[in-house]
Amino acid sequence: MNRMKHKGFTLIELMIVVAILGLLVAVGLPSYRDSVERSERSLAQAGVLSVSTALEQYYAENNTYKGATMAVIAHPVNVPLDSLTPKYKLSLSIPTTGKTYTVRARPVAANTGNTMAYTLNSIGRKKSGPNGGTMVLGWQD
Repeated sequence: MNRMKHKGFTLIELMIVVAILGLLVAVGLPSYRDSVERSERSLAQAGVLSVSTALEQYYAENNTYKGATMAVIAHPVNVPLDSLTPKYKLSLSIPTTGKTYTVRARPVAANTGNTMAYTLNSIGRKKSGPNGGTMVLGWQD
């Protein structure tokens, strides 16, 4: 008897490969998303520190924070700083005395993954918490 050799994969082999790939995606995707969200939060914290540094430089030159705005200190308001799709928005508030400031990073509404907001004031007090919620001391992930 002359049997022809068939080349290729059987349906069972393909189903096993698809099942293995599905399992890898199911395990890996949530971990990947969590990693991306953590990196975005780190960028927000770095953005707050960057604004704080610019404000301290402004204070050294003017002996007051009064008059300092994001435009005056030449700092971008979006985080990541070089991104077209911002994940966080930076803002600052300076009371009329001009002796203190608070820098805030709040998640952009379209950024559904991150809900943590961060603040830093002129004496170095860091706070974090859910956007619109109660802030606690320290920066938490």
